[in-house]
Amino acid sequence: GPGLAFITYPEAISNMPASPFFAIIFFLMLLALGLGSQFALTDVPITSLVELFPRLKKQRPIA
Repeated sequence: GPGLAFITYPEAISNMPASPFFAIIFFLMLLALGLGSQFALTDVPITSLVELFPRLKKQRPIA
């Protein structure tokens, strides 16, 4: 859970050499995972609405 990600892992990393580097990489990974989850959570309802109401999708001719 959150305790592992925000308490235990940072304490374990602080004992390693080059700990700031690994901490930055870890928290960037958490950020990327969070953003990916948010994109998935918004993509599903939007795709469902566009499939239910095809007029919502703007049809542009390919030039």
